[in-house]
Amino acid sequence: MVKFCCTPNRKVPEKTSVILFAVICCFVSCGTRGEKISFTDFEHEYELKAEYAGIEENYRYSIIHPYDSLYILTNNPMDTHQIHLYDENFEYLISSGITGKGPGEIINPFWAALDDKNGIIWFLDMGRREFLKYPVDHIINDPGFIPSESIPLPDDVSMIVDYKPHGKDLFSFADVDSDDVLVSFFNNEGKIIESLTRSEELDNLIDINETYPPVPTYIYEKHPVKDLYVVAYRFSDIIAIIDREGNVIASVQGPDMINQVPDGSNDRQKRTYSFIRCNENYIFAHYLGGYQLDEDMNYFYPKYIHVFDWEANPVARLILDDQLSSFTIDNKEMRIMGFSHTRGDILFYYLPDESPLNLSQSKE
Repeated sequence: MVKFCCTPNRKVPEKTSVILFAVICCFVSCGTRGEKISFTDFEHEYELKAEYAGIEENYRYSIIHPYDSLYILTNNPMDTHQIHLYDENFEYLISSGITGKGPGEIINPFWAALDDKNGIIWFLDMGRREFLKYPVDHIINDPGFIPSESIPLPDDVSMIVDYKPHGKDLFSFADVDSDDVLVSFFNNEGKIIESLTRSEELDNLIDINETYPPVPTYIYEKHPVKDLYVVAYRFSDIIAIIDREGNVIASVQGPDMINQVPDGSNDRQKRTYSFIRCNENYIFAHYLGGYQLDEDMNYFYPKYIHVFDWEANPVARLILDDQLSSFTIDNKEMRIMGFSHTRGDILFYYLPDESPLNLSQSKE
């Protein structure tokens, strides 16, 4: 296993802007309830070099879901199938989730989410306004599998972009249909049963309402064990930790101090966080910190992953050598995985040995 990193003894050319092991600049003490942290530099920064899987199939975009000894790719624009399975050596196995208007086909593919505890891929079809159920073992055993089970979209919900399965009977989603709600929970009948209140302390966390339906301006993840949630802003470099009642436990802003009120009519606003993953110890947030489009309409994806602990303390900045359209944590192999925007390939990064980060994941 080859590992690439910047170490404290490595000499970096002057032309690079990487500042290794810079002193963190916190203007307040960390870790107390409701604490607001500001900083301009991470204590640890690591340059990581990608290794590529070399898949033969050509995808423009994909989300990667590690599951057991498989890697599942979903959300492939312009593809006739929306779910692709690979083995542990990245050899192609089978595809499912055919797009179309026939029985069990996906009319308007939105977002896929993996319930890794029960081996189920849920695929949101906004054409049917349903979450289609794809058990992984059914896909493997039946190449022509068509889902027969689904969950309806909750009533009075205009659109869902970001959602999570929490076992077979509970789901959550970023709720953009209420100014007072951050995350709502629904059961396997599509009934909303509970909501997480949107705190007034969450500055500039508003939905873009210029187009219908509104689009969430934040992403979120739940702690694997505790009733804690992390919320990352898309238009400001702010991370917030929230409890089950919606109270802000701690928040952090930095390192670029980007503080924008989201404006759907302004395509020159900077973008900050786009994906977020976590384990029991750390939060990994995919960060751009600039414009997604340049003057020539070239599209840019993030090349940074910012790492925080669950008290919102900044821990490290991972500097990537490729643009990732998505990423995840491969807990089994102890690495970060992503999909390369430039190559259309799966890539992975190993953390350096001296890194304080732990990629292991305990199960609930």
